[in-house]
Amino acid sequence: MKRKSAFGRVLVFASCLLLCANRFEQPTAAQAPAAARRMAMKTETFDKDPGWEGVRNRIRRPAVRKQQNFGWSNTNHSDTASGEIGGVIWRSVTPAYYGKKVGPFTFDDELSAAGTIAVLKANTKKGWQTGSTVFIGFFNHAEQGWRPINYLGFRLETHTDTDAEKIESRPGVEVGYGTSKWTAGGAFLNTSGEVQERNVKQLIQEQMRRVPPDGSRHTWELRYDPKGGGGYGEITIVFDGVPTSIRIGQHHRQQGATFDRFGIFNNPLCGDFIEVYLDDITINGQKHDFATDPLWDGRGNRDLVHDTREYGAQDFGYSPDTNFAGGARPGELGGLFQSVDPWETDLQGHYGDRVGPLNLDHKLVARGKFSSENEYSVDSTVALGWFNSQEQPWPMRNFVGVIFDSLTSVGRIAFPVYATSQGSAEGDSERLTFLPDGTDYEWTLEYDPDAAGGRGQITFTMNGQTARRTLADGDRAKGATLDRFGVFNLRGANSKHCIVWFDDITYTSGVE
Repeated sequence: MKRKSAFGRVLVFASCLLLCANRFEQPTAAQAPAAARRMAMKTETFDKDPGWEGVRNRIRRPAVRKQQNFGWSNTNHSDTASGEIGGVIWRSVTPAYYGKKVGPFTFDDELSAAGTIAVLKANTKKGWQTGSTVFIGFFNHAEQGWRPINYLGFRLETHTDTDAEKIESRPGVEVGYGTSKWTAGGAFLNTSGEVQERNVKQLIQEQMRRVPPDGSRHTWELRYDPKGGGGYGEITIVFDGVPTSIRIGQHHRQQGATFDRFGIFNNPLCGDFIEVYLDDITINGQKHDFATDPLWDGRGNRDLVHDTREYGAQDFGYSPDTNFAGGARPGELGGLFQSVDPWETDLQGHYGDRVGPLNLDHKLVARGKFSSENEYSVDSTVALGWFNSQEQPWPMRNFVGVIFDSLTSVGRIAFPVYATSQGSAEGDSERLTFLPDGTDYEWTLEYDPDAAGGRGQITFTMNGQTARRTLADGDRAKGATLDRFGVFNLRGANSKHCIVWFDDITYTSGVE
């Protein structure tokens, strides 16, 4: 056999070097930049049952019989003469009110009211969701809600702290207001005339002003000065002779409110009943002694209702006949979501498509439609995105997506969130707002693992608003295992409910 020439041997050696170099320079799919990988996408219009997995998403509760029974009454619990208003007011998802037609007034009008009040019963058990509430003041008959929209007044409410040994059935007193845009402000009264603006579970119980449910008579006076509070409005309540004031926020004053009734209404949440009576009410200078029936306006105030949406009830998933989110045809994802306490794993549910498994090295993209039809209580939450089917704990683990939430002062909010296999990250996300009034929103959600210098970043947009969340240093390396895309209810959010809808969703389902 002939030997290759020296020149030939050089050519062969050079070719080998070039081949080896090409092997090292061409990245494999695993070595390629994460954002460059080809990801599989799916689109679900929910025109038919998608067959997604549902776990504890249809939790039924026995119906609770609630007899609303309030209005004018020929009794004298709150004064010595016969005739007053009030009665038994249940917390119920079915609204109920009784009120005098007034105005309409706004935050630009000077308002006042005063009278006497007595509480006969105020039921509560353990947990915020078992309490009882009555709202008293100026409101709008078209809609109330939690927190009330278009409202200025005070409420009596039973609630408990986190200690089972300190169950408190004497209602606390809170002065507050609600705007036309589902934002609100308020504070619980102390006996000293100071206020507590904090979460219910953090209230200093021994400092609070309470009304014992023993039929004792108390006086109250409500005043609103549109020029007070630095020019944005100030509410003053004088309860049993002790004055307390709060200011209307500047942004809230600009959002405005419209009041066309004065009277009492219930809290549209699950819970128990309170029995309250009021008399000798003066409204903007006009006295009402209720010696005869004033024939005020009422809705649902004498109705018997059977509430099935009590605490823990879940009713979300595929909905074949509804079309709230703005899809072209009936059929969508959504329903009733209830926030529950962190330890109540039996009430934690999800509804999602099987995907992946995916992780924090994959680019994840989703888009679709969203709407909330009025029932979106403050302190209720919904999570949308990629998660792990084995658990959705609190604090969160294994999640990339967005949380629809709420803040009393800000309204309904949405913000991007992530959690590694080791838990939730520290820090806050940017957030955007939405209205729970049936508005249809277009949204997009993107997780780019190569953004922010390879740390990874989530971007959520909805109708022109954008919110971002950048992963903390080292969190991408901690990883996450994501095997579902869909929705789930959350724990640790003060036990409220909301109703939301999604449609026409396109989402990353795997790696091609």
